Amino acid sequence: MPRLVATMKTDNISGSSSGCSSSSGHGDSQQTGRKTGSNDMMFLGNSSVQVSTRLFQRLGNRRMSLFTKELATLIFGKETLAKSTLTGKGKTAETLDPEKVNAIIDTVRETFPGTEVSAIRALLRRKCNNESYNTNVTPH
Repeated sequence: MPRLVATMKTDNISGSSSGCSSSSGHGDSQQTGRKTGSNDMMFLGNSSVQVSTRLFQRLGNRRMSLFTKELATLIFGKETLAKSTLTGKGKTAETLDPEKVNAIIDTVRETFPGTEVSAIRALLRRKCNNESYNTNVTPH
């Protein structure tokens, strides 16, 4: 994961520090990993959420939990995860973009068939909590 984060910091991908963007244009393929017009970006699942192909390929896909947390960091970035929740409830919490959350869920379920949506949402909730905690205890 540190390698992924370091790569994300050094790459400037479509003006987004999280390595993700949304686009309303879809290609012909409706699968995870379908390519966009650019060689560097790919769509996730059936959504308009795009990520860097190179960074996506670096995600650890041995364990569902690690894959989910790394994908969330790739899509949202640590700062957004730290100040957000899935529902937007809580002290000054913002809601994570539902389209991006659904893209994560779809991608994880395609990569790890049989995974329950509730397990993925629990991991996303935990990731937000961990990033929020790390932001609050780490001096800036």
